[in-house]
Amino acid sequence: MRRLFGIVGLALVLCGCTTLNGIRESQGMGEKRIFQYPYDRVYQACLSSFLQIGLQVTEQNKDAGYLVAASGMSFLSYGERIAVFVKKVNADTSEVEVVSKAMVKTNFFAHDWKYDIFQEIPLQLEKQ
Repeated sequence: MRRLFGIVGLALVLCGCTTLNGIRESQGMGEKRIFQYPYDRVYQACLSSFLQIGLQVTEQNKDAGYLVAASGMSFLSYGERIAVFVKKVNADTSEVEVVSKAMVKTNFFAHDWKYDIFQEIPLQLEKQ
């Protein structure tokens, strides 16, 4: 019986993992905010925000307008994957969308990084 529960538990964990492709394909599912700054400055501020709050950048593509990062495991979490999508609205305005997902979907204690990122972006914009 224990073996059965172990196999079922492992299957749930493996099937519920957030992959790099999965987080990149989550555009349109996050929280969005508008910044009255040009695209290049906002993109750089998003990258700096990841680094400032301790996230590890795993993928970036400025031309496509996205950044992907990961947080490590902690006492309460298996870690998270975070994607930021930056879109040019016009010459002086950009839209930022943040999606934060637990590495394992059954991880109910995963940190939602969007609040930290949206708090850090204006600080990074002011530094530029």
